[in-house]
Amino acid sequence: MDSQIYGNGTSTSTNGANVRVDALIEKGIRTAKRDIIFEQLCDSRTLPMQHGKTLKVHKTLYILDDANVNDQGLDSTGVKQAPNANGNLYGSSRSVVDVTNGLPLLSEGAGRVNRVGVTRITKEGTLTRMGAFLEYTDEVDKFSDAKMESQYYEKMGELAAELYDDYLQKELLGACGIEVYGGVATSLLTVSGIDDTTVAGNETALEYETILNVEDSLEANYAKMNTSIIDGSRNVGTVPVNASYFAYCGRETVRTLNGLQDDFSQKAFVPARMYAAAGNLAKNEVGAVHSTRFIQAQRMMRYDGCGAVVGANPLGGFKSTTLTGAQATARGQSGAGTYYDGLPIIYVTKGAFATVGLQGNKKINFLSKKPGQATYEDPHGLQGIYSFNFFAGSITLEPEKMARIVHATKF
Repeated sequence: MDSQIYGNGTSTSTNGANVRVDALIEKGIRTAKRDIIFEQLCDSRTLPMQHGKTLKVHKTLYILDDANVNDQGLDSTGVKQAPNANGNLYGSSRSVVDVTNGLPLLSEGAGRVNRVGVTRITKEGTLTRMGAFLEYTDEVDKFSDAKMESQYYEKMGELAAELYDDYLQKELLGACGIEVYGGVATSLLTVSGIDDTTVAGNETALEYETILNVEDSLEANYAKMNTSIIDGSRNVGTVPVNASYFAYCGRETVRTLNGLQDDFSQKAFVPARMYAAAGNLAKNEVGAVHSTRFIQAQRMMRYDGCGAVVGANPLGGFKSTTLTGAQATARGQSGAGTYYDGLPIIYVTKGAFATVGLQGNKKINFLSKKPGQATYEDPHGLQGIYSFNFFAGSITLEPEKMARIVHATKF
């Protein structure tokens, strides 16, 4: 008897060909879920229904703030001149001279002197709708394994979450009022490594001093620490950690952090395992340097090919990207070539940034249509659809309390 009648002929038993020669291990390979982490440091705001797509928030500036510029200022003699010409006394200055000259003293009889003004600004956040859909046919029901449909639904859910996380990361990168660059770099286009066109020591890798400078700027802008001090515990090996700001970074940055030395030539990076028992960790927190605790983002973006051009004989082994003409134009570069990559670190402090949602609306709305329903586009009813859509929005409340570091890094 011809065994091809009963099977595929690739495996034959003593009484004929086998009908099925493969087996499916249901959970043999599972797609790893990606970490969704960028919402954990954001506040939240809701936009009422039937009030448009834009949420506006008013903010009144501190009177003692350089940004509080107005025409109400009168000094202690009743004249509109420095140091109170802008209606903010001595503003944000911490100079002993400026504070001394700007204190609002009153003489006998006083009069119309020491007038100050108040500035109110408006912050806006606009909702944007995003979504995607997936099509399949009735043959998935008839001929695929039983869990194929549920896997479609699961993957669409993962896609929606990842898109929302990427949207937030993009918004955070653009919201930072403090911009700092590693080493001697002064802009994104000057981020570079060591090559034959630069002097050794002019590279723009991350330095301990860079982190301290950002912390100083945040403190000067009255940014609130995200965490309180961890003063250790009885557990062996536990170390104290300063009250700290949180910062997002990628794996390459964590590798750089591991090699940083403090002002005493000691290892600056404290792994999270050294203080985890005595404090609450953020999701994906990996360690601390001085007063910054770092959260490693598995899907951290990078400014690929956005730095300086790589010289003919690069010596430092810093990461770079070769761009086509179109790619170079999109990044503001002069033409096709190889350019250094910039890796970002994002500081998000309390109350500085918020997500915006639509009141009473689910964060992500899922819809589905199974095969069997005739439509104008599908008269035989052979197609099924999974779709999702969501409104995403953000509002930068206090950009001066958010910071971005961009640095170069080695392979």
